[in-house]
Amino acid sequence: MGLQIKGSLPYSSLGHFPLNTRKGIMKQSRRAVVAGVIVAATATLGVVAAESPAMAAYASCHTSNAVITIKKRTCSTASVHANAAHDIRVVIYACKNSPWWVWDINTGRSVAHGAGSGNKVIHGLYGYYKAKLTDGCKGDLIALQDY
Repeated sequence: MGLQIKGSLPYSSLGHFPLNTRKGIMKQSRRAVVAGVIVAATATLGVVAAESPAMAAYASCHTSNAVITIKKRTCSTASVHANAAHDIRVVIYACKNSPWWVWDINTGRSVAHGAGSGNKVIHGLYGYYKAKLTDGCKGDLIALQDY
């Protein structure tokens, strides 16, 4: 129970009022109700979060932060797993002749490549994939998404 001083009434650890007074009991009851509401709300949010669909995986890079090697601007995305339909979308905003490619990180096999801007969906994928701009202009961007 709470703090008790010899010759006094027992005090609640939650407040300043003695437990056996009307104010002490009411204050303790209100706190118990508030604590119950908080626990119920937290549990409800946990269920809602567990049942909500997962966010789509997304990875991108742009050549303004790129490593410049012998006058070439390159960047690579993080890896993205193909979605349940075995697709990945690649979006490229790049100069006309900026080459890019997408590959399977386990096999090293290219699954798509091109130059310049584009937006395409690659089908029939099962693993993890990365994308790279190999000789981009400043400000080029490539992104992968398991939409």
